[in-house]
Formats: sequence, structure tokens, C-alpha cells
Amino acid sequence: EGGDAIVAVATDPDGPGPMDLMAGDIALMESTEYELSIKLENTIEGEDITEEIMEEDEDHLFLFGFGEDLFEDPDGDGNIDDRMDPINYNDQDDNGLDLGLSTDWTTACTEDGDASGSFRVVLKHQPGEKSASSGFDVGGTDIDISWNMTVMDDASAPECENEEEVIDRVTLTFTSEDGSETVVAVASDPDGPGPMDLMVEDINLTQNTIYNLAITLENTIEGEDITEEIMEEDDEHQFYFAWTGDIFSDPTGDGNIDNSTDLVNYNDQDDNGLPVGLSTTWTTNVAMSSGTFRVALKHQPDIKSETSTFEDGGTDIDITWNVNSVVTSLDNLRPDQKLTIVPNPVMERLYLSTENVDLSTAELRIIDAMGSMVKSVARPANTISIEELPAGTYVLIVRDSDLYVTRRFVKIR
Repeated sequence: EGGDAIVAVATDPDGPGPMDLMAGDIALMESTEYELSIKLENTIEGEDITEEIMEEDEDHLFLFGFGEDLFEDPDGDGNIDDRMDPINYNDQDDNGLDLGLSTDWTTACTEDGDASGSFRVVLKHQPGEKSASSGFDVGGTDIDISWNMTVMDDASAPECENEEEVIDRVTLTFTSEDGSETVVAVASDPDGPGPMDLMVEDINLTQNTIYNLAITLENTIEGEDITEEIMEEDDEHQFYFAWTGDIFSDPTGDGNIDNSTDLVNYNDQDDNGLPVGLSTTWTTNVAMSSGTFRVALKHQPDIKSETSTFEDGGTDIDITWNVNSVVTSLDNLRPDQKLTIVPNPVMERLYLSTENVDLSTAELRIIDAMGSMVKSVARPANTISIEELPAGTYVLIVRDSDLYVTRRFVKIR
């Protein structure tokens, strides 16, 4: 960002003579972006070797090695041991191959005290042999120098940018699809990674209700909206879910933490069309039981794909809530002779009539013997096909605003 330049020199006053090479130390600040430029000289004969390398760039390549705790970007330990390891080259030769007189580096977060290690620079001379994969073992070596490097802790600096994100408050907001009910459950950790325990509120959901779930994440200690950051980096994040008991009729199953292909009703996708999970839809079971609801946020930079799983990447949150069933929908339903369905038993098509509910504004649901919703129709006509349902006993529910009417029927064949 235009701060003071850090200069480190390695000199050999008598060239190939008996005097030892003297390499000065390198001291960099933590979590800082640097552009490195390299200059080479023959001071004995007054020659600018940098200019010669630029003129013969297709024959030369710089390789780098460094301690693993020194840099956030590039990560790893350099490309001396493996040419294909990442280095942020800024310059290329006339063939579009890397050179290395200019490179970019971002130092790591030191967290507790300074980080120390070595920084090794190798210049390879590879005339006629340089390629996209030619490495340390190809060609001659013009220089091979190691500096002592220290990345210094800055006590006055804010939390390091490359630390794991601090999320101390996660809010689940379940809003019923008709807007009649909103359920909020919070998990909070007042001191972040400190000694205080995570406090997780229960989730109290109503049976037989469609909810849209919105997740918000905060770092209240530093006043950061983590939700916004996830939206900006949605191609690196995905929420996974798991639940126990007969909580939901849709999605069915127990979630996609154990199997990423299991059903979850994601409403949002990243720029690549892959699910995120800040918004999802859930239908509670008509015979809902209590259980648990687990939410995990995975950080998957460069590895998120259609086949990535819960085992891939780092874990930003992994929280389990207790879910309680609020019995209001089913227990308030009663057989009502003012809803008539014929024939019953039925094979293919039901005919409905009711004095209490306006079918033109109502919603019809059919619930099987296990309590799962198997059919839903908005603004049903007075006849409905059920030929796709297997034989068995069902509950038909017609709902208009706060009024419910219900009847049982038997499907045969």
C-alpha cells in the first residue's frame, strides 16, 4: 500500500574468492501485501545482470522456497521442490512462461509473537529447456541464496485478516409461508473463542407448516456482518443440514451432512449455480416429533463443486439446536360434515364440496398414514386426481386463512 520498502541484500565482495557470502536478514510485517523485485549485479565489473536476464528471459526462471508459517499467499513452502506449487509471478518471458524478477506476497498472521523461517531464492539458467513444468532439476544454477526471515507481530493491528472468521452469533429465522408465524432461535458465544460456553436457544416449530429459513451470522465483538461476507464469497461457502426424528415431511430423510446428495430445499445459489444455504424451505410433519436440527457452514475455497461434501474444506460453524413440536395444526382439526368428499373409498378422483371454505382461495393437502404430506394443491377445484397415490388411508386437509376442515379417505388399488 505504498509503505516503507524493505530491502535485503546478499553480497559476496570477492565473487568466487575466499570471502563468504553475506546475506542480510529480512523483516516483514504480518498480514501485509508486498511486491518483491529482485536486482542482480556484478559489482566487481560494474555489470547490471538484471538487464541481461530481462533480455534473455526465455532462458531464466526464479524459484522460491520458504517456511510454511511465513506467508498466507502463496501458501505451502514454495516451488523449488515442486515446480507446480503456487508462486504469484507478475512477469513472463516472450513465450508467456514465468520469470520471477517481480512477484507478489502476503505475509501470514503471526497470532502470538513473531514467525521466523528461511526465504530461499534460486535462479535457474535453462536455455532450450525452459517450459511450463521445468523446475529446479533442469538447467544450471546461477544463484541459490537463503535469507533469514521474520514476520513480525503487530500488537496494535486489528485481528489478522487471514485468521479463521470469528462468528459469535448465529440466528435462525423460520417464517411460515403464509406469514402468520415467525420463529427465531439464536446461538451465541458472548466471548467468541474465549472460555464461555455456547448458548443455544430451542426451536419451537408448529406441526404441518411450511417455513422459509433465513440464516444470519455475526461477529458482534467487532461489529461485522458475516452474512454479507458469505454472500460476497458464495462460491466458497455452503451450508449443510442434519436432523433427527420425524421433524420434517419435506425435505425427507435426515439431511446432507452424512450424504451430500440427500435432499435439502436450497433457495439460493452461487455464481456457479451451486447451493449456498442462507435461504432454505422446510415443511414440518403433520405428526411432528421433537428432535435436533444441526447446521454446519463449510468454507471450501477452490474446492466447492457439485460433488464436494461435508468432509471438504474448513468448518466455520457446526451447531445443533433442540427442536420442539408445537401441536396446534393437527389437534385443532376435526372431522367436519360440512366438508364432503365422494366417493370414499376412492380409486382415481375425489369430488369435494364445503360450505365453510372457499376453494378458490384455499390450499389442499393430503397426508399419508406416516404423517408426511404427499400432495399439495393451491386453489383446488372441486375435483382432484389421486390416482398416483398408493393404496392406503389418508387425511385430506383444506385450509383457508385460519380455518381448517378435514376428512379421512381410503385409496384403493
